[in-house]
Amino acid sequence: MTAQLNLSPDKGWLCLRVEEKLPDAWRALADEFSQIARIVVGINTPRRMVIRCKAEGDRLSIGLAISNDIADAVRIALRGLAGRFTELSRYSRAEVSANAAEQDHFEQIVAMSEPPDPQPSTGGAVIDFDLCEMVKIFDWDPLVGTTGGADRGRHDESAIRIAKAMRKLRATSCNRPRRQPPGNWQLLIAQLETGAPNFLSVIRSVIYPHVALSARGLAHRMPPLLLVGPPGIGKTRFAKGISELLAVPPPLFISIVNETNGSAIGGSSTFWGNSSPGRVFESLAWGHQGREAVANGLIVIDEIDKVSTRHFDPLGALYNLLEVDTARAFVDQSLPDVVIDASHVRIICTANELDLIPAPIRNRMLVFEVEAPSGDQAEIVVRSIFAAVVARLGSLVSPTLPKSVVDEARQIEPRQVQLLLEGAVAGALTAGRDSVLVADWHAAKGAPLVKRRVEMGFRV
Repeated sequence: MTAQLNLSPDKGWLCLRVEEKLPDAWRALADEFSQIARIVVGINTPRRMVIRCKAEGDRLSIGLAISNDIADAVRIALRGLAGRFTELSRYSRAEVSANAAEQDHFEQIVAMSEPPDPQPSTGGAVIDFDLCEMVKIFDWDPLVGTTGGADRGRHDESAIRIAKAMRKLRATSCNRPRRQPPGNWQLLIAQLETGAPNFLSVIRSVIYPHVALSARGLAHRMPPLLLVGPPGIGKTRFAKGISELLAVPPPLFISIVNETNGSAIGGSSTFWGNSSPGRVFESLAWGHQGREAVANGLIVIDEIDKVSTRHFDPLGALYNLLEVDTARAFVDQSLPDVVIDASHVRIICTANELDLIPAPIRNRMLVFEVEAPSGDQAEIVVRSIFAAVVARLGSLVSPTLPKSVVDEARQIEPRQVQLLLEGAVAGALTAGRDSVLVADWHAAKGAPLVKRRVEMGFRV
């Protein structure tokens, strides 16, 4: 059990949680640390900060849970201060008897999720992790969740399948975390602008204000975006950059090209014997790419101008997702008794031709016509792609790229540039070098490549 002392009852942003069995000397240290922490934070208080103090062996463990709306410098200072107090605790009490198996988990904070009990760092017991709000995403009739609708006359096979899915869903609860942008979001936006200069208008008019509000803990919904432009201008790479900026899993990509119905987005009807959930439900329920499920992930619906509506409308379920009111009551056809709040999900659609997209879809999104990077922009993009490749490899490769390689790469579509640069880096490392040469680039090119399209031809 822990004793809680709320040091700021007037504002409620700071909370101190102290283990009951903590010795008096360490309880005094915990109280002193919390007082100094208030001074370090000053007037720019975060939305929520929680200090947890418990015994770990011969020292006091200080856990810091801080919302992301605090400056990095303050966060670093607090962690350094906690480290000093941890070391000081070894001298304030020589012997402490603590059973690690009996140490409690970090109790749930009001309106916050219960974070996992973190492992102590190797150098001590200073822990730093962020808070996230839990929001209710799924709602269903408990009876239907148990029977699968068999009591309502639903086909036995469908009822069994639905009941099985509901058991799995109940085990994960109705709630999902709503992630906040990281504390260094402004730096990440600057990097995104540098790496995607042809998306500058999108970033400054939509992405920046949305991230700024989200970083303050506000449940702001990012307007659905429609990015229109020729192939290979970096739309996919831009979407991945946004997911990193938002601190959510990689984007869920749904390609419409080969879709003949709306099952990829909204699932298939229980009328069919092989009915299955859509990818939107699966992402919210189970996550994707091995990452946890979050309430406010990013979905990229690719090439919506290439939809085939011969028999069904593959974009039918998209209409509900784009409107905030209907998104709050989104229903997957394979689980018709489950109401899904998908209003937190961010949606980006891509297309090559604006005129081929149904007007009701266009009118529900903010449309940006994105041109291919040109001139100096193309060079910046190439160097940004190379910097990202090098960053993934740590210090194995020099960040310097020959000018002649940059000049050739800027004539190629960004999606191909990344593949070629990765091949060039692999060639350099295989040869025992830590820098990429022109020969590595030429070896990676191999077959002729499609050059970047310079002409635009957008329709008004």
